[in-house]
Order: sequence, then structure tokens, then C-alpha cells
Amino acid sequence: MKTKIYILFSASLIFIVATSGILSDDGKAGKTKSPGESSCMGCHSGNPENSGGGSISMTGIPSSGYVPGSTYHLQITVKQSGKALFGFGAEALKNADTTNAGIFVVTDALKTQLKSATVATKSRANMVHMLNGGASQDSAVFSFDWQAPSADSGIVTFYYAGIAADQSGSTSGDYVYYASTSASPNGISETGLPEISFSVFPNPGKEFFNVKFYNESDGTVNFKLNNIEGQTVYTFFSKKFSAGNFNENISLPESISAGNYFLILEKGGSRTVKKVTVIK
Repeated sequence: MKTKIYILFSASLIFIVATSGILSDDGKAGKTKSPGESSCMGCHSGNPENSGGGSISMTGIPSSGYVPGSTYHLQITVKQSGKALFGFGAEALKNADTTNAGIFVVTDALKTQLKSATVATKSRANMVHMLNGGASQDSAVFSFDWQAPSADSGIVTFYYAGIAADQSGSTSGDYVYYASTSASPNGISETGLPEISFSVFPNPGKEFFNVKFYNESDGTVNFKLNNIEGQTVYTFFSKKFSAGNFNENISLPESISAGNYFLILEKGGSRTVKKVTVIK
């Protein structure tokens, strides 16, 4: 019996030693080097930051900026040739007061999780890796959603840090990468011009929208449809209207797929916008 116990213990010890190289702690919040924060270098020491020939990058926010109240699917990629274990931490802060901007949402619970850190008495939410969530050869991709704040929060900066681990069982040989991305509101939100009353029916719409508006003064009015990334996908018309009440049916082309959009009325360099939904 003693011999059998010894063999079982020895096998367990071998398993622990063999797997220790592919394990890492869960991600930690408050290590992105954003204003007031510390860095991952406190633990993952041994190499200067951004020095290992690898990289960290983020995609998902359109170059035109974010639309208040919209949701964006973000991806953070950490790369370094020869590495097989990666981690990350990310946060979104308002430039105005360095508090959280919008909400992070977990979409891949096997790889990512939400944690928070207190910085200058204020709690900041971070999206970070799960235990072994970044076990992948040469690079790892971490995906999650960001719900932009419903009101215009001005410029938002995303701070993110990445770890490329050497799998030695120690953090002293790891490489750390930092980057940031700033995004401005693209000016499209559900707002209105003082001189134009604007309503849409039906909403959701399938084949058309009926648009009612009051035009206070003569001028050219443009109607167009933008997607949630701020790109114009269809222009309905551009024509002159005199002052008064107007009722227009605007047909939806078959090329417009189901989803959420912004119906935009432009006049004199200003715009009023309504969120609309197209169904099929």
C-alpha cells in the first residue's frame, strides 16, 4: 500500500511540474499605465517594456469615432514570436476626468473577465484575461464588447497592456507591451435641430419609413441613412423645402440589411438624427 501511494504522489508531482509552465495568474486590474495607475512591470520584470519584438493592438472602434449609446466589438491582439502564453488588461477612460467611459461586456468567458481597481478613490473597471485564457502559439486574441456612454463623453482613451510569457514558471523573463487608442464622438446621436420637428413611423420599418417634419424656414433638406459606425449606406434625397409641415415616405432599398441605423436629416450644415431599426 505504501508503494502505491508513493507512486501516485510521484505521478501527481510530475503533472504539477509539467503544467506549471503553461499556467498564469488571472489578469489584474489597474495595470494599464493609464493616468494614476501602475504597470505590469512590477511583477513581470526582467525586460524593458515594448522591447521584445512583439506588439499589442486593438481594433473595433471606427476611425470616424464612436456613436454615443452604440455597442462595439473590440479585439485586442498580443503577439510575440516563440511565445505560447499571453495576457492583457484594458480600460476605457474619459479624457475629461479619467473615470470609466462606457461599459465593458464579457463575450468570451473562457478568455476574459471583468475586474476593478481603485485609483484616486474611484473604481475603474478593467477587462482582463482569464487563467490560461491566452494560451496560444505566437499570438492571442481577446474579444469583448464596449457599450459607448449614452451621452457624449468627449474624447475617450482606451489603455491596454499585454504580457508575452516565457513559460518558465517565473515572471522575470516575460515581456510587457503597452499602447493606447483615443476616440472622439462622431457627432451622431439622437438629437434635433431647434427649427425642425422630426418623427419617424413605423419604427422598426420593413419597406419604408414615413417621415414627418416641420421646417421653420426655406432651405435644402437632405435625408440619408448611416450605420452605427457613422458610414453613409444610403442617401434618400436632397431637395428644397419651403417653410411648413411635410410628410414624406422614404422607401428602403433591398440592399439595406436588417439592423440598427441612424436616419439623418441635414440642413444648412446641421443635422438632426433618429435611431431606426430595419427588419426583413
